[in-house]
Amino acid sequence: MEAEIRLVDADGSSSLVDLGRWLSGQRGLVGRVRQVRGAVGEQELSGGAVELLMVAVGSGGTISVLSNALSAWLGSRNETIRIANGDTTAEFPAGTDPQTLEKYLNLLRSDADGG
Repeated sequence: MEAEIRLVDADGSSSLVDLGRWLSGQRGLVGRVRQVRGAVGEQELSGGAVELLMVAVGSGGTISVLSNALSAWLGSRNETIRIANGDTTAEFPAGTDPQTLEKYLNLLRSDADGG
């Protein structure tokens, strides 16, 4: 399953890029995080801005690592993240504890696995 992670009401994509770097550096998430860029605007010379992060979530503790990393990142910023998979979406504000994130990510994985 891949979880889509976005920032809600963020100024530009730099915070999302920072989050992507933070997650990519976490043991257990190396190689599982990728940035998805938007369409290139007429005035842009390079690729579009980062719109979301895709995180490959499987078994083996990946959800726990992701939950703890997201909670730590949210604890150091005044940001809200949106996590989605298909039609299932939820938002988590700064200060969200890792257990809440882990429950939601397990629910997403269960839905993606068909049960």
